[in-house]
Amino acid sequence: MIMNKKEGWDSRESVKLLASEAGVDRIGELAVKRGYVSVAQRDECLREQTRSPEKMLGQILVQKAFLKASHFALLLREQLRRVPLYRRIGRYALEDVLGEGSSGVVFLARDNLLGRSVALKVLHTDHPLFDQRVRDFKREANHCARLSHPNIVAIHDAGQEGNFCYIAMERIEGKPLSEWSRQARGEWGRMGRVFEQVARAVHHAHERGIIHRDVKPENILVGPNDRASLVDFSLAKVMEEGEHGEARGSLVGTPAFMSPEQMEGSRDAVNARSDVFSLGVTMYESLTGKLPFRGSSLRKLKAEIQERSAAPLEGVPGVLGLIALRAMEKLPQDRFQTMLEMAEELARFNEPPSSRKEEVGRFGFAKRLMNWVRGR
Repeated sequence: MIMNKKEGWDSRESVKLLASEAGVDRIGELAVKRGYVSVAQRDECLREQTRSPEKMLGQILVQKAFLKASHFALLLREQLRRVPLYRRIGRYALEDVLGEGSSGVVFLARDNLLGRSVALKVLHTDHPLFDQRVRDFKREANHCARLSHPNIVAIHDAGQEGNFCYIAMERIEGKPLSEWSRQARGEWGRMGRVFEQVARAVHHAHERGIIHRDVKPENILVGPNDRASLVDFSLAKVMEEGEHGEARGSLVGTPAFMSPEQMEGSRDAVNARSDVFSLGVTMYESLTGKLPFRGSSLRKLKAEIQERSAAPLEGVPGVLGLIALRAMEKLPQDRFQTMLEMAEELARFNEPPSSRKEEVGRFGFAKRLMNWVRGR
């Protein structure tokens, strides 16, 4: 086990040791060999590492934008495969890297107590606000413990072993919605059923007082039989609680998928209807292959989201496109008021055409079309 129980041992040292045994300190050499970075870039980061020995070389390369995070994950995965599987965090043996998010690295791990594979999310320790991240990480586990839904990833265990904070989750055999939708595009009924599952999952969270705040294709996995799973509640907020250290005006979420009120950084205005907007953007991108709002800078993106209406979805069945457009209305009161309402409209889309009634009129198609023509 890579666990040092010495009292007062810095958590960053524990992660550095884990990473060292996994070969992360050789990442620079591998990155040069693969052509991901230049020798000069690697050497610049090596010099910085001598000034900041608590940081790993791979992290510095990523932070300086010399090395893509996806390439870092590939290199780390390659190194992990060369390491014996005696490396553990508590009862979990680390086997592979599944991905990396804003708050941690997700490993494929073996639960040696129950004999099953899990996705083990381990907290990043190189953040300057590490103590705050630990509190947020524990809040994420508490949020997920409130939830039990077939379309929300299940939490098996959470805790701290030595200096490692972890959450053990259900291992989902699936693809991110962004990847799955490229293959499913054109199978509108199939896509509509996946969106309905997601809407019902988010509604389940809302019923328990939890706003996700980061609904996007990368946080939705689609597995066998087109089962959708909502993941990553690291940015979620509980409706009756405050923001726990978030500065007023700070952005929480992924900008391209944020609602107008979320882009303002408003702590009080973000509610269930903000998640509705984000799911509308997610639907739009999945159905068309492009984002409804784009900008070369955060300022320009914010203006697009707050001032311009999304263009009609070309080639997409009218009702399905109108559901996405209504979800993306600028004013919260003009959107679906609950995720359940949105889910029911998606379910109606999958009904036989003869049973649908006046869909176009219900969504105010003329108003949306004129807004788009006028550039509003």
